[in-house]
Amino acid sequence: MRVLPCGVALLLGAFVTALGGVAPVYADSVQCGDVLGPGGRYKLDTDLDCSNDPGPVSGPAFTLRSGAILDLNQHLLTCQFPEPCLVFKGRGATLKNGTLQGGIHYAIILGGQGGHTLMNVTSGIMDGNILVESDDNELINVMAHGVYGGAFLIGGNDNRLTNSVAHCLSVIGGGCISVGGNRNRLSENVSLITSSRGGPNIEIVGDDNVLQGNRAILSELGGQNVPGGKNGIVVTGTGNRLTRNTVRETKGPPHQDGIDLQDTSGDCDHNTWRHSTFRTKDPACIE
Repeated sequence: MRVLPCGVALLLGAFVTALGGVAPVYADSVQCGDVLGPGGRYKLDTDLDCSNDPGPVSGPAFTLRSGAILDLNQHLLTCQFPEPCLVFKGRGATLKNGTLQGGIHYAIILGGQGGHTLMNVTSGIMDGNILVESDDNELINVMAHGVYGGAFLIGGNDNRLTNSVAHCLSVIGGGCISVGGNRNRLSENVSLITSSRGGPNIEIVGDDNVLQGNRAILSELGGQNVPGGKNGIVVTGTGNRLTRNTVRETKGPPHQDGIDLQDTSGDCDHNTWRHSTFRTKDPACIE
């Protein structure tokens, strides 16, 4: 058995449901840069710093393949500049319960065939923090800190972002949460911009997406107080349904030329807006 300082234990075997379960078996430890899976359960026993470990090949701290489960166990994973922290491949992998920091672009990339789960994870400041390339992924209770490129970039279809927080220091192009795919569902999330000159908080470019109960918050230095800023929620796609979403400011000078809710179609025939809370809107038919 290898004994390595990375502090990650691989748990092999399956839970057997007949008359209780069989405890997982501890096997070899794994190193920064390893590809985990297909399958297997992995768990951090301590904080893990991969920033000074170039390994045999430069790349992410870990790659999760189909069915692999990595439990950060409330620990911190520090990643190598300028690589992403963690990349999902294949289908049905899981990352949960911890914090990631380091790197520069895309802390987490959900690729492959999709169907992955990201749960109870916080990711530090990153340009374009979490990139969702594949379909049918579940992101629950995730906090992503973005700068320039935003916090959540959802390009795939049929994904679900729930009870999560996007915090952006500044957004140049796109939104703090950007949805370019179709049929995605965003529920009960918070998007906070503290210093944007581009905005918006939430941008919906794709079609047939559902936004329900989300909050877009503009702070004292929010871009809606910067001439030329576009903020709040902006929709350019069609067939989208937006219900019970809120845009508000915490403090700062009066609203200037930013728009809380904007539908670029110029009417309310292409998208459905219901029970929104806001101060300004375009067009006037938005409810």
